[in-house]
Amino acid sequence: AGDPYTSEVGTAAALSAGGVRLDSLNADDAYVEFLLPFSFPFFGQDFTEVTISTNGALYFGAPPPTRDDGTADDVPSSPGKLGGYRAIAGLWDDLDLRTTSRATAGVFEVVNPNQIIFRYQAKPCNFDGVVCAGGDDVNFEIELNSNGVIKTRYGSGNTDLFPTVGLGGGGHDAYII
Repeated sequence: AGDPYTSEVGTAAALSAGGVRLDSLNADDAYVEFLLPFSFPFFGQDFTEVTISTNGALYFGAPPPTRDDGTADDVPSSPGKLGGYRAIAGLWDDLDLRTTSRATAGVFEVVNPNQIIFRYQAKPCNFDGVVCAGGDDVNFEIELNSNGVIKTRYGSGNTDLFPTVGLGGGGHDAYII
């Protein structure tokens, strides 16, 4: 019965630099649990841990979907699916973070006081039925601030994608941007 979020487009800003590559995400369709350096308020609850997906989403609380073999099952992305999870979809799509697909691929953790940034450098998977066929580079980041402010920034590339971008609170409806 009203928009609880404010969304604004700011001036162009460069993506963060440096950081530590999360080597366990040198994969296609994988998750890693990550301990946050502060308690992050999200949909009325404080979280100290996040599940990072190679597919451009951060999950809080309940585990994200997995296949029978334990691999990540959060593709294809969709606004309807986002609503069912407590999640931030920075650029949720089928992404390939393997360094064999892009030498500089990965999720990079950049920590500042009261802030953590997860910078994604990837290729789209564009699965052809056998392998990921790739495409233009994907570059974006999700910034979490200890006061609950979330910022996303998008770099060069990011073309020919059909991502979901928004927030999911675990209920039926997602907040799509």
